[in-house]
Amino acid sequence: IMDHFLGLPHTGLVAIGVVVVTFLFVATRPHVEGKDSKGNVIARIPPGYPISHHLHMVLPETLLSTIIECGKKYGPNYDLYAFTQRFRVIGDIDTCKEIMSKRPKTFRRPLTFEPPFATLRMDNNLFSAEGSMWSRVRRLLAPHFSKHNVLLMHDVVQDETKRLIDLLSDSADGKSIVQFDYISSRYTTRVIGRVALGIDGNEETSFFWSEELTETINTMLKFVLARVLYPYPAWTWKYSSYYQTEVDALEVDNIMEKECLAHVNRIRTSIAAQPVAPSNASFIEMFIRESIKENSSIGHSIVPVTDKEVIENVKVLFIAGSDTTANTITWVIYLMIRYPEWCNK
Repeated sequence: IMDHFLGLPHTGLVAIGVVVVTFLFVATRPHVEGKDSKGNVIARIPPGYPISHHLHMVLPETLLSTIIECGKKYGPNYDLYAFTQRFRVIGDIDTCKEIMSKRPKTFRRPLTFEPPFATLRMDNNLFSAEGSMWSRVRRLLAPHFSKHNVLLMHDVVQDETKRLIDLLSDSADGKSIVQFDYISSRYTTRVIGRVALGIDGNEETSFFWSEELTETINTMLKFVLARVLYPYPAWTWKYSSYYQTEVDALEVDNIMEKECLAHVNRIRTSIAAQPVAPSNASFIEMFIRESIKENSSIGHSIVPVTDKEVIENVKVLFIAGSDTTANTITWVIYLMIRYPEWCNK
């Protein structure tokens, strides 16, 4: 019948049959295990083009359980394949530490991260710097992440958490509607503002406490995600439906740059008046102080960090930290309400 309708010789039909059978075999064969040159276990999931069961494994609602089950079967670190794209799943804390410490030489970030960070003037911040710049930023910021300083941050977190609980308690009248995602976003930006920027928790009039900051972060994050997920060439990007996210992000970015610069200037003035760092010095203040200390100890052979570098790290802390933490807190609160027995525990 196929020969009659398609007008193909028998050899053509055989060729088509071979292709179809081969495709189905490749796409539905079981997981392929192996090891790479370093001895790491590789799990190819799915091994070929995902159809049927393989497609089900990488759908949004099943991907998390897939990652968990594969972690149990193949170990904490393994390769996850979706079509021809390979993703490295890292579940081992020591490997995570190695990635952070050796990234300039061994681990590289995707090139798709460059356009959005460059557009928002955040080329060399803590998360996007590479090579010698990464080593420099990491060296200057390391003192702030000492065990002593991290413990000092707990007081700020505890203070802001009590404020969040009081806010929720005041709304627990059975009538009020609480927008958890918004409240958790404000909570997170307040913690970041106090820990990273050293903003007084009572400065309610500050830009960094305002609703405008929350909207600014969301706008910038939306652009970064769109640019990373849709890495169109520059000339094509300007004609895409996502280009408006860049226009909006640049508009709010100019406002944030101005506010950040004013705050950095206040910090530099404070450092000049108080040469010895206080015990609760902020992330940014420590960053600037370490730069000054390093510069003076080696005879001015290294240029101190510029305002641009400081502002880059201020912006990326808000963008990278607020959304991830706010989403986590939102789900925690939601699940505790749904399951009061866990809330009590």
